[in-house]
Amino acid sequence: IMAVKMNNSMRFMENIEGLVQRTKMTYIDAILYYCEENKLEPETAGQMVGGKLKQLVQEEAEDLNLVQKTSKLPI
Repeated sequence: IMAVKMNNSMRFMENIEGLVQRTKMTYIDAILYYCEENKLEPETAGQMVGGKLKQLVQEEAEDLNLVQKTSKLPI
């Protein structure tokens, strides 16, 4: 079961990345669009967001003032 979940998460992240690149949508919009097109609950999609995609969504949400900014290390 764990391998299936991992495979689904990888495919999900690839699909979202592809949508963002093709349409110039934000990651948040791309996830919601994907959910709508695939009859997927956003809560279910949320469980598949991880790693780099999770970081990108977090940064996007902070930039849009949807969540409180987290402290970042200077580059």
